[in-house]
Amino acid sequence: MCPQIHFLPMDIKIEVNEGENILQSARAAGIPINTLCSGNGACGKCRVKPDALGINEITLTEKLCLSQKQINEGYRLACLTTVWDDIKVWIPEESLRDWTPASKEGANGLDLSQYPPRREIVYNDYDLGIALDLGTTTLAGYLHNMKTQKCLGSAAVPNPQMAYGADIMSRLHYALKSGGFEALQKALFEGIDHLIITLLRNAKGNIQNVRRISVVGNSVMHDCLLGYDLASLTELPFSPRTTEWLTLTLKEIRTHILSGLRPETEVDILPLAGGFVGSDLLAGLLAAGLHQSSEVFLYLDLGTNNEIALGNKDKIFVSSTSAGPAFEGGALSCGMRAQPGAIDLVSLSGEKPSIRTIHHLQPQGLCGSGAVSLLAELLRTGRVNKRGRLLQPNGSINNSPAFLLEIQGISVGLTEKDIGELQKAKAAIFAGTVILAAKFGIQPEDVSKVYIAGAFGSHLPVNQALSIGLIPMFDPERITMVGNAAGDGARLCLISSKSQAELVKLQSKTEVINLAMHSEFEKEFIRALFLPHEEYPSFGVR
Repeated sequence: MCPQIHFLPMDIKIEVNEGENILQSARAAGIPINTLCSGNGACGKCRVKPDALGINEITLTEKLCLSQKQINEGYRLACLTTVWDDIKVWIPEESLRDWTPASKEGANGLDLSQYPPRREIVYNDYDLGIALDLGTTTLAGYLHNMKTQKCLGSAAVPNPQMAYGADIMSRLHYALKSGGFEALQKALFEGIDHLIITLLRNAKGNIQNVRRISVVGNSVMHDCLLGYDLASLTELPFSPRTTEWLTLTLKEIRTHILSGLRPETEVDILPLAGGFVGSDLLAGLLAAGLHQSSEVFLYLDLGTNNEIALGNKDKIFVSSTSAGPAFEGGALSCGMRAQPGAIDLVSLSGEKPSIRTIHHLQPQGLCGSGAVSLLAELLRTGRVNKRGRLLQPNGSINNSPAFLLEIQGISVGLTEKDIGELQKAKAAIFAGTVILAAKFGIQPEDVSKVYIAGAFGSHLPVNQALSIGLIPMFDPERITMVGNAAGDGARLCLISSKSQAELVKLQSKTEVINLAMHSEFEKEFIRALFLPHEEYPSFGVR
């Protein structure tokens, strides 16, 4: 007889196989327990409180991840707790942060006037199109009237693949397991379905009127959507199966068709640059108009998977660096996604610390920009040295010394391990920028403009990011935030065939630099681990 798990407080019951772990069971029940690794106990985020009977003994990894107080209170890690009998499992709120979908209030004012409507298809007044930006952490969508080009609404939901790892490398590792790829693809389609339903419901749109869909995303999202097994991205030279522009019907892409969505709906899958540099980067460059720039620019799309471009209208070098989940609030003791209530700005200038939260709601935790802000303040006030060592801890988190903010009845902060995660994330970006600049043959002062894109980049406190060396020391007036430029590029390609030709031409100008294979990357990465940098602001590479 199979044991039964009763998940609380959502009151969901499910039968499982003996020896199955709680995380696997929660996934089968559709419960998105937080996990940033691929379910191997590395992140310590999947904390639950199961009955003491009917499960395995606590493991050594759990003893190292959990505080003694948590162990005494009955906490376990869902990924390392196996079930042998009927049990109840209480899932605390902090392990369900992605239960409620994120939302977008509206698309920004993208100028579509220079892009005439498609001429190869005659659209009716009620025909709809959807632009999708498939991010590692968030799936974003934009609904358009295909005849008038008007944006009718936008929405965003968490990427359900986060249940299998917060970053793309964790997911690739999971994809190699038996049934792993199928689970990843199923999760992606479920997320897209949820997003499309949300878009249409909010705009009172008819699903039968959706005539066209455009899609951008990184290479893993791209290959997963097309049904490729991801094997080519797990071994040298880390190449996606195809980088070309594809126009397919929904019937050709997937076996499961969203109820009501017409199988003949055309889907434009935008081209990739190559390697781990996806169509989202190319679409962002298009939306920002950088394919026409006579000046040298630096473009940073910052998030879980960071993409970098440096060049001008004649030649663009691109690369990607994995920051891990630190910039999305993951891998941090008090981290969370950039949702209402997340701390995104910190000041330690007064007698008491002051903060800002998204939507000015009760603080819940630190999102990536808030963590960067706090680290910058700790460095500025001498509480952290240039090696990232915490000199003045004022408390602890899970038995680790930490600097805590006691704000409005909650206690959040950073440990040295958290600081180390931020150092590695920012060092990868800095080192990648250094190498692309050297490849282009320039010095920092030769970059005319810096563009920062992505959800993390939208909330990034620029001066504080500069102070910790997340990016080289540029004049802040040369830095422009461009929001979700990747989504804007997908919108352009949805409503106008002119943009398709421009994007393909842009793709031909790009050259992918594989940082993992670059002889100077490790040296520059180590130098950039210092706060703000070993020899800041020198680029160093010749």
